[in-house]
Amino acid sequence: MERVTDDNPDLDIPRPGMRLKTTNEPIIVWELSIPDNIFIKGQFELVDNMRYELHRQRAQSGVFTHLEHEDYIDIEGYLKSRSIGSYLERYEVPLSTEIEICTALSDLQRMNINYATLFPDAHGAAMQSNLSFMLDWLIRKASKEEPSWDGESLSMD
Repeated sequence: MERVTDDNPDLDIPRPGMRLKTTNEPIIVWELSIPDNIFIKGQFELVDNMRYELHRQRAQSGVFTHLEHEDYIDIEGYLKSRSIGSYLERYEVPLSTEIEICTALSDLQRMNINYATLFPDAHGAAMQSNLSFMLDWLIRKASKEEPSWDGESLSMD
């Protein structure tokens, strides 16, 4: 398994001492309710593509839709045209501070949405280990407990 070190800086998880990339733009997450009357054959359909060899897609419980309409190219506009726009819910997750990022990642952890479950392989396990370490480090930092990082282990001063 890989872990973030000075010798391996290219993993996409930050190291202690680095700042998380914040943004003034929220992350947008969409949720689609799926009642019986939402799909129309040949126009708006649920795609079942859960082949055995697609391990990551199965682990993520991937659900896909296909919209084939001459007037609409996005699901939001299409559902609104059918007066069922309320079936599509939009969530905005602010990520403008490190503590907001940590809170969002911790919430996902509690829902068992993490690297290890999304990517069920050695790389996913390594990324999850790095993320757990970083969350602990950032939470301690945010609570002013002043964690220190010697390149190998985390300690409290």
